[in-house]
Amino acid sequence: MSCCGSRRRAASTRASSSRNAPSGRSSNRGSSSGDGERGGVQLRPLVYRGPSALSVLGPVSGRVYRFARPGASLSVDPRDWLALSKMPQLQPSS
Repeated sequence: MSCCGSRRRAASTRASSSRNAPSGRSSNRGSSSGDGERGGVQLRPLVYRGPSALSVLGPVSGRVYRFARPGASLSVDPRDWLALSKMPQLQPSS
């Protein structure tokens, strides 16, 4: 009698290898250099106005945004932008 676990493992391997295949587009995930666009999505800038460094987790994308110092500006995924812009320390860039 065969186990469905081997089929599940094989399907998982096929799915992960297709996710790792090059798509011709570079990904900035984990990078906060902020060129203004990531994967065809227009990023939106936020400026940190707090007293020291800040790391915050994007509630939708799951991306970690690291503001290294007061006045630091990062380009933020538009799906995270609204929630993050409601934080008093983060303000839209002018």
